[in-house]
Amino acid sequence: MWTRGGPPSLRDRSLLVLAMTAALGRLEEFRIHASCTERTGVTDAEVDELLFQVATYCGVPAGLGARRGRFARDASVQEEPPICSRAFAFSASASPVSL
Repeated sequence: MWTRGGPPSLRDRSLLVLAMTAALGRLEEFRIHASCTERTGVTDAEVDELLFQVATYCGVPAGLGARRGRFARDASVQEEPPICSRAFAFSASASPVSL
């Protein structure tokens, strides 16, 4: 999924996944993907705006829960989760990566 060619870009896919996992209340998945934003080029300011949009359109509890989870991740995660390395490891041929 991450190595498919064409639009949306890797950065936009990352934003979409962050929005969907936050909106669905999947906080563990949100934390995992939020910890990978440096690899996708998504900034902290963009994640903050995304969570504001989630709170506005999907409900305040969804947006605030993801925001709290994001800051809990910042305080507790010392290194990038292994899934980041596997999910965003691109080969020269851009073939799909198995997780």
